[in-house]
Amino acid sequence: MNPDNCPNCYTPLEIREVTPCFVCGAWEGQVERLNDSMPFTEYHIESGHHIILCDGCYLEEFLALQGHLASALNLPQTANTVSGFTITNLAVENKPLKDKYCPNCMTRWALLKIIGQIKQPS
Repeated sequence: MNPDNCPNCYTPLEIREVTPCFVCGAWEGQVERLNDSMPFTEYHIESGHHIILCDGCYLEEFLALQGHLASALNLPQTANTVSGFTITNLAVENKPLKDKYCPNCMTRWALLKIIGQIKQPS
């Protein structure tokens, strides 16, 4: 997998400052809103990967089932629940990081890489 281009749409990836959340961490304004009281949680998923989510993305992706993350990660779903993940760290440091980002898919490289590995296991 070429880390210079998005594995979904082949758009060149940009490097930007992000929050720890793999879903919304690179979205416009997220780093500016980052503060010490914002919790981030690390989850272990069935594929053996780890992802970090803010509370809002956890609620939207896994509880409200309004996102596409559970499907992209091949997590088992029923009409109103997602399974196949466990909490591994409740105390993820909430400081800005650098990561690559696809401006077309609006997705961090940290998540694109995991989704790519799940779709094409080695």
